Amino acid sequence: MDVFSLLTLPRTSTAFTALKTPVTENIDGSASPRRKVARLDTDSDISSASRSTHGCLQGPIKLTVTGDKFSRTGEGDAQSKLLRNLALLQRSIRAILTPLAELGTEDSREVLPTPYRGIYTACRSVVSVSNRGEDLYDKLRLELEQSIGRLAISLATKEVVKGIEDKDDVPIAWLSTFVADCQWFEDKISLLVSLLTFLDQVYVVSNPKLINIRTLAYSLFSERIFENPQIQLRFRAGIFQWVNYERKSRRTHSCRPEVLKLITHLTLHNQYHAFETFYIKITREFYTAENAKLSQSMPNARDFFGHIMIRIEEEEQRSKDILPVGSWNVVRQAVEGCIWGDRLEWLANNNVGLYAENRDFHSLGTMYRLFKRVDGVKFLIRAFRAYVLKRVQDCVKDDKDDDKMVDRLLDFKRLADKVIATAFLDEKASLSSSAITTQENNEFIYALGDAFTLGFKMRRNKPSEMIAKHLDRVMRKGQGASTDVEFEAVLDSALALYRYTEDKDVFRSFYHRSLAKRLLLQKSASDDFEVAMLKKLKEQYDPEFGMGEDMFKDLALSREFVKEYHSKLDVDSPGRKLSVMVLQRSAWPFTVQKTSVDLPPHMQDELAAYDNYYKARHSGHTLDWDHALGTATLTGRFKPGHKELSVSLYQAVVLLLFNTEMEWRYTDILGQTRIDPEELRRVLQSLACAKKKVLKKVPPGREINENDVFIFNADFDDPRSKIHINSIQAKVSPEESRRTNESIEGDRQYYLDAAIVRIMKARKELTYEQLKTTTIDAVKNHFVPTVDAIKKRIDALVESDYLERSPHDKTKFFTIQQKLYIRAIPPGMGFRVTALNLLPPFTAEEWRATLYDSAERERHAPFFVDPNVEDGYLGVVKMYGAHAFPINSDGARLEILWELTDNMANASLVSDTNKAANLEHPPLADQPKEPASTIDPKDPTRWPTRPTALTIDARAAASVSGQPTRTGRLLVETTTYWSPIQRHDYVSVLYQVGSETPLRITSEIATTIISQPQDALFLIGVNK
Repeated sequence: MDVFSLLTLPRTSTAFTALKTPVTENIDGSASPRRKVARLDTDSDISSASRSTHGCLQGPIKLTVTGDKFSRTGEGDAQSKLLRNLALLQRSIRAILTPLAELGTEDSREVLPTPYRGIYTACRSVVSVSNRGEDLYDKLRLELEQSIGRLAISLATKEVVKGIEDKDDVPIAWLSTFVADCQWFEDKISLLVSLLTFLDQVYVVSNPKLINIRTLAYSLFSERIFENPQIQLRFRAGIFQWVNYERKSRRTHSCRPEVLKLITHLTLHNQYHAFETFYIKITREFYTAENAKLSQSMPNARDFFGHIMIRIEEEEQRSKDILPVGSWNVVRQAVEGCIWGDRLEWLANNNVGLYAENRDFHSLGTMYRLFKRVDGVKFLIRAFRAYVLKRVQDCVKDDKDDDKMVDRLLDFKRLADKVIATAFLDEKASLSSSAITTQENNEFIYALGDAFTLGFKMRRNKPSEMIAKHLDRVMRKGQGASTDVEFEAVLDSALALYRYTEDKDVFRSFYHRSLAKRLLLQKSASDDFEVAMLKKLKEQYDPEFGMGEDMFKDLALSREFVKEYHSKLDVDSPGRKLSVMVLQRSAWPFTVQKTSVDLPPHMQDELAAYDNYYKARHSGHTLDWDHALGTATLTGRFKPGHKELSVSLYQAVVLLLFNTEMEWRYTDILGQTRIDPEELRRVLQSLACAKKKVLKKVPPGREINENDVFIFNADFDDPRSKIHINSIQAKVSPEESRRTNESIEGDRQYYLDAAIVRIMKARKELTYEQLKTTTIDAVKNHFVPTVDAIKKRIDALVESDYLERSPHDKTKFFTIQQKLYIRAIPPGMGFRVTALNLLPPFTAEEWRATLYDSAERERHAPFFVDPNVEDGYLGVVKMYGAHAFPINSDGARLEILWELTDNMANASLVSDTNKAANLEHPPLADQPKEPASTIDPKDPTRWPTRPTALTIDARAAASVSGQPTRTGRLLVETTTYWSPIQRHDYVSVLYQVGSETPLRITSEIATTIISQPQDALFLIGVNK
């Protein structure tokens, strides 16, 4: 009995069948790895197949024990078994890799030489028992190459025409075949990976140079299929036909699901990049061609943009339906890069204004987002700026509707702001949270400001004037039912327009006049808002808006003084009805009246009484009466009843004439009142040609002529008992606007002259272009002058000897020249210059100040000046520098020491240190260095050259010896502070200790600069 018989168990025993073990049975006795095997389908899983074949073990169980102590299998049998297993595996692999159509069956298992379990077992035997994995790997590679080769030939040559009516659909149908073949191949490779697990996970893993079964198969598939030129052509033709069909028909093709599967296979085989490249290429070609076609067939920019938006949306949706996420932006960029072509600027120019006018903020926002992705925002900015500029210019140029200019500008400004706030937005990540916020694109805000500023230049001064008048209307009207916040917002919106104006002085002048009228006529709705507005204007817009404080102060003091005046009068005195406002002329924008108005005697008497009372309290003050803004309250006795009329003082003077006569001619009214003719016409128009006609005009009409006759309208009636007809005072007449603008232009000349002179005092030498640019920069906070205006002022200053052109270069200007004159000296005495000393603030080598005579020759001390010769011309001081020094520097200073002497022939010097033999102008390097600050005139020890102190005895001796009896000193220098209103002169006078008979020296200054007489007088003190 052998060992096998001994180990045979009874058939009735269930000992082993009851044992459940997860380890696969060891048939050949080989040491297989203890691991679970991947399950395939029910029949392919060896364990499952075993369980399905043997529900329970039947018959005897045989255990084979191998070892040297038992029977030894022959080497020939092992080799034979290896060859059988290899052949079995090769036939199985070939059957698996052969298409079912070629096998003539619907199930590959029917043609397999062994079940899946047998293939798995044979693989394990070859790899783990026989250790011949390399042979199996080679056979697998061979079968893969042959199978893929047959598949490549089929895909390259197979005709797909069955059931296809349109030949254009043939390439698309081929894609379905290609997808099916890819799916079949991938399924088979997955099956082989499961069956040949030992090859893949034992042999290949132990050989790092080899690639696993799937990678091997896919690499061969890519090499033989995807790199096949014929297959590539058919593949691209199918993709091209499919995507072109969808783009042209604007419909989804029925094969789109197949394309989606195709992309999955391409990704699996690492071939998606090639597909994406081709897809992008045909996308660019399509939309480039479409753009060229639409350029001819679709001239309407709005339709063109609508078409583009739809196209981009279609491509985005197609990408999301089919392509991986990483390709969405790539495709979108390709579409947008071609579909716009070179029409971005054309689209922006034609659509921005149209969408804005139609309040189509959504389309504008879409356009902004699309343009931003193709670097086209710059075209939108230009188009938006051009649109805003045109609208602003249209509003400003419409001189027939000036009164509505600001309202139209405000409406448009609100529209432009809303466009920016809703359409031109950028996303911004919040640093404190993950929320995404939006912010306005600042470039559009800048473009809006530039357009408004440039648009206002279409009519210089007018926008600023109309903004001031608009604010005047708002302040007179008041806030009404609106809250303080709402009313302040209304004011701020108007001030936003003022920020765009360059004519700050125009706005300031008109606002100043309007404010004065509101305060004097008590037309302001709120003093609190007036004060707040002045504060805001001064702090945020124009520092020179400081006139309001003095104006309110004058009104408060005037009310107190009138109250005091009334308290001194009798209770029934007519003077108690008088109200007078005493105003400082410097704080109020009114000029002295050139003509006086003849008031009724009783009115004139009351004014005279107030005048006497005021002068008694304020000695030395003079009152100039300005009746233009006076008001009066009259009682009109009409047939329908008595009415209380609130009128201007001029209107009252005219109406009071009708107490004596019912009918007056225009010429007679003019003679009786002596009102300015233009003003009288306005007054008569308000009384006889307005809605409330208290007078009748014969003949009827709007214009007032010299032959017109005016009759008291006894039939006048009005539903209200108190009637206001003095609104004519509050309004700014065209004549008043003209005069104000003329005054502004005159003031601008002063500003320009002051700026040019100040610049030249600081820089000493400039070219015309440099001077022009620097001048514009110096006055830009007041206004922006024209180049022509600057040129005229430079020429005027050259003619006045304040500037000197270079004799070699006419575009260069030298420093200011200062002319000095001796106007008077004490009788019997002579004037003598004893020394000329240069006092530079910098190093002495850099600066020179020289005195020249009328023949342009340099003067040298000592010399005499006769006030009766050449108008006492002392000379002209010219300053020259090696480089420009900053404004507010003292610059170079020329010290002129002089003396008055009784004996002109024997006159001597001021001090013993300056001898007659050394009176030549000393070299610059020898001069003492002076501090830049002005020398204190009360501290003679600080003077570089000190005059001799003369006592009374010394003076008596001097009268005999010929010594000077009076000495003095003056400096010609630049100054540290100078403005058109308040400044030091070029000539700074340092007084000696004490003064006796003054010496008159004048400096010739143009009246256009300092607004004072031609000769500025300076009193030079002398020693006793």
